[in-house]
Amino acid sequence: MPRRYRRRVDVRIARLDDLEALRELRLRALADAPDAFGTTYEETVPRETSSFRSYVTGEGEPGVARTWVVDDRGDLRGMARGWRPHDEPTVAYLFGMWVEPALRGTGVAARLVGMVTWWAVALGAERLVLHVTDGNRRAAAFYARLGFVATEDPHRPLRRGSTRTVGTMARSLASERAPTAG
Repeated sequence: MPRRYRRRVDVRIARLDDLEALRELRLRALADAPDAFGTTYEETVPRETSSFRSYVTGEGEPGVARTWVVDDRGDLRGMARGWRPHDEPTVAYLFGMWVEPALRGTGVAARLVGMVTWWAVALGAERLVLHVTDGNRRAAAFYARLGFVATEDPHRPLRRGSTRTVGTMARSLASERAPTAG
């Protein structure tokens, strides 16, 4: 049974005025779950707040990118990013997903995934793909409940120099599309 959180939080697209809070959120995520991300806390600490602008605008990405945040009365408590590469218009990726421990099991993470899913469908993607660190059974089970299935893609290193590996999970977006009039 999911834990109850007393007040409803918003899940929304990140804005430019979120840059400092987004940086702090990312650092909390990296400190809490160091084996879940392709970058490390140590790599991220020296980054200027302005370098998080691409999280909001998608500038400099080789595709279309957006970030959603969990906004609890002005406090950012979770995030997820979506990316649809220019060279793979039928595929979108979900990454950078993290929710504060106190909000896990409340449905907020599923709302984040739902927002990325909706966005990917709107962009014409047919599949949503993500990577899960091997051994992270809780994350893999969560994504499986949302319809993601492990693929046959070879596992790869979490990041350069890491001994941890990640597997790929994907979900068809065909059932998310509105039926066409005929």
